[in-house]
Amino acid sequence: MKKFFLIFLLMLILFYMAVYLYVKINHKYWSKQPVQHFLRFNLNDDIITGKMPEKFDHPNYKVEAMKIEKNNLKQIKDLLNNCYNISDDYKFTFSNEYLAWSLNFPHEEYRLDNRINLNLGIRDGENLIAYLHSKVLTIMYDQRKMKMFYVDYLCIDKKYRKMSLAQSIISYIVDNGNYGIKTFLFQKEYFPLPFRYILKYSEYLIYSESRKDDSVNAICESSNSGINKSERSEMDVKENYIQIDVNELTDDKKKKYYDFYLKFLDDFDFYTLLSYNEFLYYLDNKDFCFYTNLGNNIELFGCMMKNNFAFTDNENSDLRKIVFLIGKKSNYQRSFLKYILNQNINIITNDFMVSKKEKKKKKFKEISIQYVHFYNFGFMFGKDLEKSFLII
Repeated sequence: MKKFFLIFLLMLILFYMAVYLYVKINHKYWSKQPVQHFLRFNLNDDIITGKMPEKFDHPNYKVEAMKIEKNNLKQIKDLLNNCYNISDDYKFTFSNEYLAWSLNFPHEEYRLDNRINLNLGIRDGENLIAYLHSKVLTIMYDQRKMKMFYVDYLCIDKKYRKMSLAQSIISYIVDNGNYGIKTFLFQKEYFPLPFRYILKYSEYLIYSESRKDDSVNAICESSNSGINKSERSEMDVKENYIQIDVNELTDDKKKKYYDFYLKFLDDFDFYTLLSYNEFLYYLDNKDFCFYTNLGNNIELFGCMMKNNFAFTDNENSDLRKIVFLIGKKSNYQRSFLKYILNQNINIITNDFMVSKKEKKKKKFKEISIQYVHFYNFGFMFGKDLEKSFLII
């Protein structure tokens, strides 16, 4: 027994050393960062350090702060539309108007509107070869309220990848953009960064009837399961939902939708908490369409993004992404999908709209896997990573 224990202990030490050396050798930059390394065993959730690590400066390329003006916006759009794609099935088709909206998100509490060091670029001559944007979000995580920077649109020109440009631009935002906020939120596609992630989810493509796929039938089966005949009859009515005319909304109605959004945030373990002004900023975006149910009582409130995606094999097909969809009953969400698909609209969504049964039967096409990481925030060892979430 003693011999077995010694052998086990030796193997454990060797494994620890192997992981440590692998990270140190293959991921030199991240091994020095305040992140949840695989060998870090936290006993609670908390900020890792109050002092940021030394900034990494690229020897050949300089990071610059960018104003969101006409010429820069065109270069950002061209870089993202050509190099930001994460799927072979669809591509981004960002417009100047949408990016101007997205990159000027109102940070009212911090008075950060148009602060140029939230938009960073790297150029080779006149050509923009790397870009990163950051914005302040209020995140609720396991009933803990935190302010953090969400790092978005990290994009490197395909010809300049594996040249440490990402490390350089990330190091700059961490060193210069914190305004007293010490934690950051990173999202990575396909495979995680070389440290522990807090959340993992998949994105799915659900084809409409026009694509001659069986997804509509799958939605019908899912929305009809576990409910009685009277409910099923009501949910089969195509006109049960309506697209909201935002221009016709009164201030009182806008407030009711916001209150509905707040009420059902408790259904999620991990979510973005929008202020009322931030909520109104979403309503003002012409690239978003909002939906609700018919009737006097709000049962469902949803937002879909349009005009910024296109199929690689058919640019004329209507493809939209669900930004959020909240409701009193999950079957309202299911029947809403049926309603959208029957209008020949194709949908990009994530795990919260696809059941385990549907994943197993591969009814819907998985197009990407997303990993969410904390920077400078450690979480308890053994923390459950299968969380319900709403990141807007």
